[in-house]
Amino acid sequence: MLGKLMKYEFKATGRMFFPMYIAMILVALLNKFFFAMANGTDIQIIRIFSGLLMFFYVIAMIAVSFITFFVIIQRFYKNLLSSEGYLMMTLPVQPHEHILAKFIPAVVWVLTSSVVVLLSVFIMIFENINKEFWRGIERFLGNSNTHTIVLTLLIVLVTIGTSTMQYYACIAVGHLSAKRRVLSAFLAYLVFYVVEQFVMAVIIVLLTTIIAGIHDWNVSINIILYFALVYSILKGVLFFFVTNSILKKKVNLN
Repeated sequence: MLGKLMKYEFKATGRMFFPMYIAMILVALLNKFFFAMANGTDIQIIRIFSGLLMFFYVIAMIAVSFITFFVIIQRFYKNLLSSEGYLMMTLPVQPHEHILAKFIPAVVWVLTSSVVVLLSVFIMIFENINKEFWRGIERFLGNSNTHTIVLTLLIVLVTIGTSTMQYYACIAVGHLSAKRRVLSAFLAYLVFYVVEQFVMAVIIVLLTTIIAGIHDWNVSINIILYFALVYSILKGVLFFFVTNSILKKKVNLN
């Protein structure tokens, strides 16, 4: 059943995301074309049009980030905690499956949006990248520990998942309030943020003590990264249990 829910979620959200991604790439290609024209001509109208396209490109980048965030929040709230929640909760599915059916596609779309934005930037600057840039990338990868790179990428992925689950938890906590649920969700986010900052301060002190006597830079970095990874995983699991508990026992769809 989880697979069917995820398939439906991907279809429903894909109708919004794919046109946006295509538009983003098209704007990047148009920017690249007219920027090249503007550099090779003195015709003022082309230069003005090129500047306008660059403005629209920046707006498009902001829009992709905002729309991705909005869709993630909207899909979770609308399908599970609004009037549609009555129908969803009648399905023979456990609350944690509903959460995962929203969570996994959300993480996929965040990653895809990030890749599309980076691809659009690459399209625009590709011809201006000189060989020294690629040599710098090669030196960086050559000097970096493969284990460290993989660990960093894993942390990025887990952090995206944890942030998404935190949004879900805030929405669920806010929904416990009979009135002003948006404000309650925002206040929940602030409380989570304050607690997180306190925990981070404790972790930083602990890490500083641990690595103080370590003189190998790579070892120190890996210890910090492992702490970050474990912390992100634990935080994500906590937010998942908060969200699941509310949906399972205390959900109020009125």
